[in-house]
Amino acid sequence: MFLVSCQSNTNLSKLILKEDVDSLITDRNDFYREDVEPASGLASIYTYKIDGFSFGEYDLLDNSETAIANKNSLTFYLEKPFQKSNNQIVGFFIKVNNSESTLFNVVENLYGKLEELSQKPTSTYEEILYGSESWLWKDQEMTIIVSKSYGSRNDKQVIDESLYLVRNDVMERGNPNRTAANRLIETFKN
Repeated sequence: MFLVSCQSNTNLSKLILKEDVDSLITDRNDFYREDVEPASGLASIYTYKIDGFSFGEYDLLDNSETAIANKNSLTFYLEKPFQKSNNQIVGFFIKVNNSESTLFNVVENLYGKLEELSQKPTSTYEEILYGSESWLWKDQEMTIIVSKSYGSRNDKQVIDESLYLVRNDVMERGNPNRTAANRLIETFKN
């Protein structure tokens, strides 16, 4: 396991991709290594201890002490996953469970209008909406995908949000013919 912890007050919307991950991490006790994160196809490190991180005006809240499952999390995608130094960040993934606020609005305020990748589901079961919807924002350097998943916990509607941000030139692990950005788009497109 690869373990680490973060410095306080890091606004991820101002993160310069290609920055060394060690510039954000001071202690190796709270992060864990993942060989391939499924949605992006990239190696990563992740944590549930997300206090001290924000995205734009949205402060990430650490629910790791109170949540048994479905913890909020932050994942950094890395260029050289097994190298302990000079390891550049090529993107990140934020997961916010039972979201009251919306990452979609933050991304739209920071970057402009997002393109719809998949529509909001319309079918319900016992008055609870199930399914997901997603949006895309892309420029020459990076791709952002925001996704909302609708489900239930304890017979109540919940909405979980995810934000993926990745450099466009990064190839997914194991497939030199497809970028991680294209893999994400294909994953979330209807």
